[in-house]
Amino acid sequence: MSNVTDQNSTVINDIPFGYLICHIFTLLSLSVGILISSMTLCILIFYRRSYFDVATLLTCNTCVANLLLCVTIGDLILSGLYGDRYLGSVNIVTPPNRWCITRYVLMCGFIASFYHSYILQAANRVFRVIFYRHKFLQNYLLYLITISIQWFISFLIIMPVLFWNVILYLENEHYCQAPLSSNSTFYTAFTIYFIPLLIMIPMYIWIWLHIRRSTSNTLRKQQNLRDFLVLKRLIIQMSVLISVGFPIMAIWIVYLITGYLHPYTHRIQWLTVSFGLACISVMIILLTPNLKNVLCNIIKSVTRLQTNRIIPAGEIMNQTRNSATNLC
Repeated sequence: MSNVTDQNSTVINDIPFGYLICHIFTLLSLSVGILISSMTLCILIFYRRSYFDVATLLTCNTCVANLLLCVTIGDLILSGLYGDRYLGSVNIVTPPNRWCITRYVLMCGFIASFYHSYILQAANRVFRVIFYRHKFLQNYLLYLITISIQWFISFLIIMPVLFWNVILYLENEHYCQAPLSSNSTFYTAFTIYFIPLLIMIPMYIWIWLHIRRSTSNTLRKQQNLRDFLVLKRLIIQMSVLISVGFPIMAIWIVYLITGYLHPYTHRIQWLTVSFGLACISVMIILLTPNLKNVLCNIIKSVTRLQTNRIIPAGEIMNQTRNSATNLC
């Protein structure tokens, strides 16, 4: 099984086929998430900068959190892939270094910020539908400040895990993590997963009940119908958000009950999480009509540019920008 032995007796092994498959598909999913999130940010910033409204700002916030989370998990998976080459070597076991611990804290912070970004989107819908008369609740500067506070809180709530000094190096996984049986894991799961869901779900129910009530204002009815469509799209995304965290929660609960973890457990966990993040990246585009239309216009313009060299490139870009403007 072993291929190379150096002077220090560190054995380089063939990576188990199942491990390799999990790593490859996980990295592919993360690559899709990184690519689409980056593309979405470019479209929102460069093609919609002239009318960068609150909804666009909140979408950008979610994309940034998704992008950073995918990058951090990708680095973790690459570390595991490298470590699997030395599986079984007695000399590869290392104590948790500073970056190993920092990466775990960053990952938890990005997960928290990712879920918190959807809390802001839900709050924005509440303000638009229920408190629409209070115009200051749609103030752009207010959301800039709120997003800054959101990122600060996301990392602030993770700091106790760092101070408790419970983060360990997992020898078989080749990255750092708090033990599943520790109180810090319960604290992390509760603060970055359960609390955001417990905040978002009542908001969506509140909006849904409010929209169902009839109103004599025809214009307001039309606005509520548009908000209801947006609400349905957000609920779809929230369902995916729940599914993203479900494998981790299921693994944690099973471990607490049985005290046993299958060797493939963590690898399948990150595979499902990365696939969920990739799906959310795609859904942000597909479930945001203006964003989807702008992307379609860009693709059509590039296609026309390749098939018809007579049209100047600058004119095509202007047509794309004008089309994007007319869509909003």
